[in-house]
Amino acid sequence: MFCSQCGSENEDGASFCTRCGANIDRGIAPWQPEAKVPPKSKTNTLIAVIAVIAVISAGAIGYIVWTSPGGEPFVADEYILYADGDVGSGAIAISSDPSDTDPTDGSCVVTFTMNAESLGGYTWGVRSLDQALYQYDGASTYVYTGHSMPDAATLGDDGRTMTCTLDPGHYSVMVQVNGRTYSGTFVLQGEVVRNYSWTFDPTYSADGTGGIDFTLEFKFQYGDCLPAVEYTGKRGISDVSTIGDLIAYFVYDSEVVTELEEELAALYYEGTSLAATAGSYDYASFILTFVQEEFSYPDATSDGEEWGPDELLYGTDEYWAFPTETIMQGAGDCEDTSLLCALLFKAAGYDAAVAIVPGHAMAGVGLTASPYSHPTTSYVGEYQIFQTVSIDGVWTKYYGCETTTDIQYHIGYTSVKYEDRPLTDWVGPVTVGLPTGMDGFYPI
Repeated sequence: MFCSQCGSENEDGASFCTRCGANIDRGIAPWQPEAKVPPKSKTNTLIAVIAVIAVISAGAIGYIVWTSPGGEPFVADEYILYADGDVGSGAIAISSDPSDTDPTDGSCVVTFTMNAESLGGYTWGVRSLDQALYQYDGASTYVYTGHSMPDAATLGDDGRTMTCTLDPGHYSVMVQVNGRTYSGTFVLQGEVVRNYSWTFDPTYSADGTGGIDFTLEFKFQYGDCLPAVEYTGKRGISDVSTIGDLIAYFVYDSEVVTELEEELAALYYEGTSLAATAGSYDYASFILTFVQEEFSYPDATSDGEEWGPDELLYGTDEYWAFPTETIMQGAGDCEDTSLLCALLFKAAGYDAAVAIVPGHAMAGVGLTASPYSHPTTSYVGEYQIFQTVSIDGVWTKYYGCETTTDIQYHIGYTSVKYEDRPLTDWVGPVTVGLPTGMDGFYPI
């Protein structure tokens, strides 16, 4: 089942969407969920004029509190770029601090107003959708990061308004009032900063003595991430009949990824004195190492149950993330990091592809010279993976790139097995056109 607000897949019988928190049927906000694995279902949040009748002392005295959303539909501006659910309808109004004159800088002060009136209180909560749904507590388990009051948030006299300071990003907001829960999502414009630190060995020395340390402070505007936020299509292979069509949605020409590749190219030249030349094995290896070392593959075992990356990050069994989502999370599973790596290859001018093999995904890159003739360390027990693809008469040999390791791992090799067979057994050496089945390299 899929959430009608954010499109995330959920299980039957749950009360709230695990990605955006949309209420299903009970009107109770999940402030303190008991389940360690997020519930999964879908809902439609009703927005209507309702009446609540409270009767005091056996019907002798009563009063009526009329509640109405009463808001205008959301209109995007420079500060608040997007909204849906009860924020988009105006049931929860949102406005930015008028004294903040630069929507592209850091944090933003925003005020939420609940347009349903009540004689009782309002309970507010906000959650960042750019952070993992479950985060490691540093001791023994993963903790659910549900909706909560932001730090230093202030409420109006009646609690109907909440003012807080938020960083640029994608958020879910919920407010409980009159026994009902209203929710919605919104996007704040502004500058995002990501800091990276990794080691690349251009000499591929067996003892690791040739490593060069790199650091990068990468800045970009969150507004350039909107295609990922606004996407409401399929998020997994099980949902589609043509895998190539699904891949195409996630490898659009992203300005964020283009800017990231440009900064990587400048760093590469500065650190190695080598030009970042498209087709070069060394620069492709540099890009791959960056993805391998800087984007983790989170998984865990808790109470005897294994949790995969999509469950920890997004609260669902399968969730294909856009490269910008992976950049924001700093983590992803095999297809997430493969999509990011392939798009970085493409931005650098390489022939790039995404390889789909049973139970796994890899990035693919076309090189001017075979990596198998390149001096490397020993590959005992490892397998070469490549495929020559012909699209409209143009032949390109793509080499598999394993993105789920946390250390530098060479282009064209994998040690992964599926059903006790190396993944290379599942990819034919040559194909004309896109794969007719699922297995193979899909050029982007």
